[in-house]
Amino acid sequence: MTAFFRTATGNASEHARVYLHGLMQARHRAKNMERMEEAVAGADYEGLQNF
Repeated sequence: MTAFFRTATGNASEHARVYLHGLMQARHRAKNMERMEEAVAGADYEGLQNF
């Protein structure tokens, strides 16, 4: 899966993992980056936003 998120300048696979995990963990009606950051350990709001 990491090959899909590689670019010439970096690898966004960790941000993708955190984002998808956040979508699954966040409450049904509150799926925004702030709730994802609260639900996932190690999540970074700015990283999620840039992803």
